[in-house]
Amino acid sequence: MQITHMAINKIISMFVIALMAGVIEELLFRGLLFNSLFYHNKNRFLIAGLISSILFGCMHLINLTHQPLQSTVGQVIFAFTTGIILIYLRLLSNNIVWCMVLHFFIDFKPVILTSNTGSHNISLVKVFLAVLPLMILAIICLWLFNRHYVQTNK
Repeated sequence: MQITHMAINKIISMFVIALMAGVIEELLFRGLLFNSLFYHNKNRFLIAGLISSILFGCMHLINLTHQPLQSTVGQVIFAFTTGIILIYLRLLSNNIVWCMVLHFFIDFKPVILTSNTGSHNISLVKVFLAVLPLMILAIICLWLFNRHYVQTNK
């Protein structure tokens, strides 16, 4: 269903849900959690980014209450990968606002109003293989950023 064919109240609901998710989840995971984790380790950005992304993905397990296991697991895999990308964006921009904006646009779609926002009938292997290159690239970028930070702050 395209947004242009939706009732205005549905568009407003979609906008509010996506905005709240973008702001609240980013403040929690890329703000509070990431900041509290990255001060306690030499591999600060890498470890903090991975932990906050894992927890961000696991937070989506709550969707098991209203959608099938397959959809939820696919969503957890996607959320973990997105979390790593958002951590890298936060580090590059040194600003959480860009993470909020990207998160908003990821969530701002009609499916957010349904009870099943996961991967629907796509096999988990296909979901994993689709996001694997992004996951690997984001982890490498995070590792390189961390390596540069450690070398310049010796």
